[in-house]
Amino acid sequence: TTMPLDSNLTITESSIGGFRLSEHINTYWDVVVKTYNRSEKNPNQLELYHTVCYTFEDLQVQLAVDVRTGIIYRITALSGYQGTFLGSIGIGTAILDVLAMDLGFEYRDAEDAFQTTLYRGVWLEQNIGDPLPEDYPDLKIESITISDRDYIDLAEGHKPGWSLY
Repeated sequence: TTMPLDSNLTITESSIGGFRLSEHINTYWDVVVKTYNRSEKNPNQLELYHTVCYTFEDLQVQLAVDVRTGIIYRITALSGYQGTFLGSIGIGTAILDVLAMDLGFEYRDAEDAFQTTLYRGVWLEQNIGDPLPEDYPDLKIESITISDRDYIDLAEGHKPGWSLY
């Protein structure tokens, strides 16, 4: 049995809003059918080659599912999500405050997000793309993503643990 879905739940390295990484989408299918807003322009967006994304506006959560396996490999807390990561990092948190926590978060140009090796698979996406140093005082977290990096590494033909972030 799954935990209730809620946009106030704490964000962990494996769960956002009650959705858990590495679960099969069928685990939540009754909720998908019941709560999924089918009037959206792109209710299930195809991303990359084998990914479908489900966005739940009422929960402020997006799931990325590998269509070949049905596995949820990425979950994003969107603008409006109330839960926090580590008790204090949430949507709207200033990036400078996160950097002051000394958790190793650094801007990664390739992903256009802040990442740390301490929390592999956790991405803090900021409100200004490709920020310059002078933008840092205005940077705030716009979304928080967790991903199953080992699953992604395997899907991309690498050994689990290949990616550092």
